[in-house]
Parts: sequence; C-alpha cells; structure tokens
Amino acid sequence: MKKLCLLLALAFTSLALVPESATAQTKPVQLGLVTPLQIVPEDQSVGAFRLCLIYCANEDVQYVDVGLVLKTNGEQSFGQLGAVGLGNDFSGVQLNWLGAYNTGDLAGVQWSGLGNYTVTGEGVQLSGIFNGAEDFGGLQIALVNYTKTLQGLQLGIINIITEGGDIFGLPIFPFVNFDF
Repeated sequence: MKKLCLLLALAFTSLALVPESATAQTKPVQLGLVTPLQIVPEDQSVGAFRLCLIYCANEDVQYVDVGLVLKTNGEQSFGQLGAVGLGNDFSGVQLNWLGAYNTGDLAGVQWSGLGNYTVTGEGVQLSGIFNGAEDFGGLQIALVNYTKTLQGLQLGIINIITEGGDIFGLPIFPFVNFDF
C-alpha cells in the first residue's frame, strides 16, 4: 500500500513538472477529483487531456476530456466522454451518459442518454428523451425534439420547430419534421 501511495504521489508530482504549452495559461494535462482539488486551476486551459473523477472545471479543453461532470467555460474541441457535459462552445464529439448542455455553439455530434441542449448547432443531436436548440442545422433524433429554427430534419415522437416547419406549415408534428 505504501508503494502505491508513493507511486501516485510521484505521478502527480511529475505531472506538475511537465513543460507548459505555448500559452502560459494552458497546461497539457489535468487530473482532478473535484474543483478546486485539481492540478490545473479552474481559470486555466487544458491542452491535451483532462481526467476528472467527480467534477472539474477549466477555461478551455482540447482533445480528450473524460470524467463524471465536465465543465468548460470557453471552447472545447475533439472528444468528451462523461456523465454530464457543461460548456460554452464545443466542436467534435460529445458523448455523455446523462446529458450535454452548451451555452454557445455546437459543431459536431452531441449524444446522451437523457437530453442535449445547445444554443446554436450544426451536426447531429442524438438522445433518448430530449434534444433542444435555438437554431440548429442538421439532424435531431429523440423522443422530443425542439428548436426555434431548423435547417434539417427531426425524427421523434414529438418534433417542434417554432419558426418554420415544412409539413403543412405546422410547428409541431409527430414522427418527422423538417425545414430546408
């Protein structure tokens, strides 16, 4: 047990010595239990890999993001795997068991077991229960899909496009709704 503790302490210490990225506020690796118990402070960015055991928050995250509850205040790109993803702008693939919520733009795929939301997005939203957006371009698949404006297709039990919709000009339509 002492050897394991020593090995973990050595690993965390050596990660702190990894050279910084080009920007002084960007670190290559983040390991955290719960904010503020994490290697990289919340107001700094992570440039390559973030592993979060319970809840971690950072400014920007690039490449791989894995954990339970993952929060990014700025931009995130490439891939996210977790239970809940909370962010601003996301480009890439967001895979979350429970849900994903972006307060900015989505470019890519947003998949979750329960629900997804983004303010604006282009790509695919796939969820077991709910997808939502203010302005979306692409494909939404869930039991309930909602957007104000859509350039694409919705597949689900209830599909809502409040400003548009090409099927008889109705904003709500079962099974399929679209606006191109």
